[in-house]
Amino acid sequence: MGATDSIMTTTSLGQLVADRRRRARLSQEQLAAVTGVERATISAIEVGRVRQPSPRVINMLAPALRMSVAELLLAMGYALGDDELRFAEARRAALELLDVMERLIIEARRSLDGVRVPESGVTTAEAGQ
Repeated sequence: MGATDSIMTTTSLGQLVADRRRRARLSQEQLAAVTGVERATISAIEVGRVRQPSPRVINMLAPALRMSVAELLLAMGYALGDDELRFAEARRAALELLDVMERLIIEARRSLDGVRVPESGVTTAEAGQ
């Protein structure tokens, strides 16, 4: 999957922003709180009333949506060079890896819930063996 694949399957910047926001499990209000972008602006982008948000807004939204600025610029119709595309692909892959790691950490914490690990690093169950 190339850097532009996720963008090419989405027909507009608004749909891309909405899809990524939902994937991040954020409401428009939560995204606004995290980024400092007004909820009304986020809504206007998502429904297509704003198709060319300011560079400031793009820079504020990209990290919260786990996207690169280059990916958002591509969705806005800007042409980018090979270096920018490679960077966008590398960033996307790194963010996907972080998502997997985060899920694994949460899973590990849930499975260890209630297991007491003393400073020695040996669990109470292992100590009795």
